[in-house]
Amino acid sequence: MTSGPPTNLGLDLELNTTSALTNYATEAGIPAGIGKVELEEVNPHLRGGRVESHLGKTTPSSPDRDSNLDLPVLSIRAQHVKRSANALVVLSPTAEDGETEVRISVGTKLTDSAKDSKMYTTDKGEYDPFKLRNVEHPNSYSNCTVSMICCCHRLCTCARVPLSDLGVFAHLLKGSLGTGILAMPNAFKNAGTVFGMVFTLIIGVVCTHCVHILVGATQLDNFRGGGRLFSEINKAGVKVHSAHVLSKREKIPSLSYADTAEIAFKSGPPELQRLSTFSRSFVNVALAATYYSALCVYIVFIATAIKQVADYHYPIGTTADETINIRLYILMLVPFLYALGLIRNLKYLVPFSALANVFILIGFCITLYYMFTDIPDTSDKVEITPDFSTLPVFFSTVIFAMEGIGVVMPLENSMRNPGHFLGCPGVLNIAMLIVVGLYAIIGLFGYLKYGDGVDASVTLNLPLEDVLAQVVKILIAAAILFSYGLQFFVPTDICWPMVEKHVSEGKKNILQNVFRLSTITATVAVAIAVPNLGPIISLVGAVCFSTLGLLCPAVIETATHWENGLGKFRWVLWKNVIIVFFSLLALITGAYTSILEIIKEY
Repeated sequence: MTSGPPTNLGLDLELNTTSALTNYATEAGIPAGIGKVELEEVNPHLRGGRVESHLGKTTPSSPDRDSNLDLPVLSIRAQHVKRSANALVVLSPTAEDGETEVRISVGTKLTDSAKDSKMYTTDKGEYDPFKLRNVEHPNSYSNCTVSMICCCHRLCTCARVPLSDLGVFAHLLKGSLGTGILAMPNAFKNAGTVFGMVFTLIIGVVCTHCVHILVGATQLDNFRGGGRLFSEINKAGVKVHSAHVLSKREKIPSLSYADTAEIAFKSGPPELQRLSTFSRSFVNVALAATYYSALCVYIVFIATAIKQVADYHYPIGTTADETINIRLYILMLVPFLYALGLIRNLKYLVPFSALANVFILIGFCITLYYMFTDIPDTSDKVEITPDFSTLPVFFSTVIFAMEGIGVVMPLENSMRNPGHFLGCPGVLNIAMLIVVGLYAIIGLFGYLKYGDGVDASVTLNLPLEDVLAQVVKILIAAAILFSYGLQFFVPTDICWPMVEKHVSEGKKNILQNVFRLSTITATVAVAIAVPNLGPIISLVGAVCFSTLGLLCPAVIETATHWENGLGKFRWVLWKNVIIVFFSLLALITGAYTSILEIIKEY
């Protein structure tokens, strides 16, 4: 980059021309095809290689900022062509932190000459999507595709501060150790100790495998320490799967869950190719439904914990009918939920998330103390044959507890060393080994401690007469409440752009607030309708998490490798058929059993 404050900086990202920033003193000097500036504030929505603009008008002299992501004002003109675009992106010269105006010509796919560039290939001469993520120097300008537009270090996905292996490991644990782990003793109640322990481990392996086949790796023999097993399988021509394979095939540095589904379907048989757009929408709807449903669980969990403590200290009567109805406690939470849900900038949610982490860690440690002390005689709790009528509830609850697949793709895309995510041992495998082990131990010992009287959350079994137990209930309830805003951010970020494009510029701000308040009200309404933690957890696990965590990855992997072979005797296909069958079985039986339980109660 030239020294001094340039008036315009031109950056041609078509890799067959140049990879350096060029100083253009006048607009006339900018190469043809870049186009003329149109001052529109935008947030690039990277949906299948398309760029969408929104959020109204502004001027260079009054640089507004994107209220959602706290990004500088941008100007963009994009030709919306399937999987390619020429875009002019301009950063206001009056933006903060010394940022400068940048003009960018963006191509979504590498040209033929660029495909041969050693800079973006592996030792075998293959395209390496990791190198285009610019994770080595995250604050520098670099060549980029439209799926990762770079105009300043604060905008681009690849320009964010990358996560270390330890950071991703911590986020994976945080994403997996939520309210679900507190429901594991209740899951064991529906399966027994032996069956519960064995199938918790099996479900953990299946869920981990589904993350593997969704994220995938370039080839099995590229895994760190893959060993002889991976080498032998690779000799049979089998690749591990989906997102990384598609990134290589399509020359795109990183893919979201929805991107992976759409591109995989385009790679599949003709019957699936026609459903590629639908697959993107289906994954987005499933993600939104999963997170919104989890928010309903959050609300019921918080209200139940508060009600327990309040009823103990301020008893109104002697029976459950004479206490304050849990629905009133849910309504009391509404102002706090509205306040958290209206926060659009993630940085303002950081203090709440930090407090939530501290509270849940303290509460979790105290809960373990209660669980491992004074365990009663367990001879009557070792059942070899479980009650098959309650097994669907067990499977649904374990899947709900264990599936953190919504956070996997963003974490892997943000890694400094994305090749370390999978493999043996790999960040994912280590994290899931700990998670599955903890779930099995908590489920087993929680059930041994409280037996068939265990509640939907084991914290509800802690003795109310102990002040320490009351503190645990309030701390964990507060932690879940403080997590509401962050969890609410994810489905809103998926759903609001679908609504926004039908809204006029002048009404977007107020209508976004209305949209947020309406969706919060909807989650509250569901919680009021079904204020019982057990059935709602199993229902959400059966419908949402089995679809997103098991069904979709299996179908995506099959579509990805349909044309290139599915292994010897098409074993990949048969393996995925079994996973799909299991997910549909969990969905149907779990939903049926949960709905029957809800009807029985109400």
